Amino acid sequence: MGTSFGKAMASTKDNHDQKTIPSSNSRADSPVDKSSRSSSSQSSPDQSSNSSASPNSSPRASQGLGSRRPSMKVTLTDEELAVSAASFTLENPVLAADPLVTISLHPHEHSLFCERKERVCTSSGKLQEHETLLATFLGDSKRRVHMPGLRWHRSSVYGLSGEADAVPLAAMEYSVIPGVDGCASYELTVDDVGCFLKLTGSMKPEAEAAVDEGAGAEAGAGAGAEHSAQECVAFESAHVLGPVAPGPPRLVAIKIVGEPQVGQRLVAQVDYVGGTQGASEFWWMRIRDGERENMSEPSALSEVQVACLNPSNPTNPTSADADGDGSDPRVYLLGSADRGCVFKLKCRPVRADGYRGEVFTSKPSPKVE
Repeated sequence: MGTSFGKAMASTKDNHDQKTIPSSNSRADSPVDKSSRSSSSQSSPDQSSNSSASPNSSPRASQGLGSRRPSMKVTLTDEELAVSAASFTLENPVLAADPLVTISLHPHEHSLFCERKERVCTSSGKLQEHETLLATFLGDSKRRVHMPGLRWHRSSVYGLSGEADAVPLAAMEYSVIPGVDGCASYELTVDDVGCFLKLTGSMKPEAEAAVDEGAGAEAGAGAGAEHSAQECVAFESAHVLGPVAPGPPRLVAIKIVGEPQVGQRLVAQVDYVGGTQGASEFWWMRIRDGERENMSEPSALSEVQVACLNPSNPTNPTSADADGDGSDPRVYLLGSADRGCVFKLKCRPVRADGYRGEVFTSKPSPKVE
């Protein structure tokens, strides 16, 4: 996260939520939703609730922002900055803005991604990663809008700035968000962090809409659809929303890979979400006959390790490139004293701006041979 954006978002706490599907390959030291809260309360401290698979509308959902294209910055007036900090909703300055078309934030629903173990969840009402935007059509605009033509747009802006080369709000450039054409709702992704969003589409004039409805009932859908497309007038939403904040650092998967044999290496494998990953902390726990022993103190990734995160799989070393010499906390070299033991991995994900998430714990490894 750029420094300028971090400062501009100082008035907004970085927490988040996402609707998720429980995953069978990981466990998290995070609270579960209402449906499973009673069962999780009976677990031991080292047991953990199921984490969540996070299928996302963005093909880069599990990637950091390091590979994003270069982008401009926007400068807001003092009044615009105050409005954005308070409600993240700014008036769309273009002439095509339609006051009957608005964008709102879907009411927050608690999920496995809410921070509710070490903190009170404060995601409600915040424009941040994994929250959902809803398009609202007021008055008679709902029957006139050409739904298949709806497009969500993301600004090329990444962060706020008072720099001289920053652009005003009215001069921001936008690009269509792929994969969500015709949708009246949109779930915010990591690609939206720091950006502004708006909705565009087309709408039939009121009088012509009434004629089209009558003609459609008599002449059939084909002719009506063609006529509608010809008569539609372009519009934009009355407001732009932004900038989008990153979600808190979370893991949607955490597991141990590698051969559980003396002389081999166990390697951490995690799937991180929540803005850009920073110096996450890892440590290993050895379990023998039910007795747990921490093999090290929590150890953070080094600056070099953070800088070398693979953009296509940004959190995982592999057994091939893992040194196992103690320099990488994600790697554990098995010794003779580990024979007959099983291991668990713990991780506290940390975002690039230093925000520390809640601790997650893996399922146990197979017994070391």
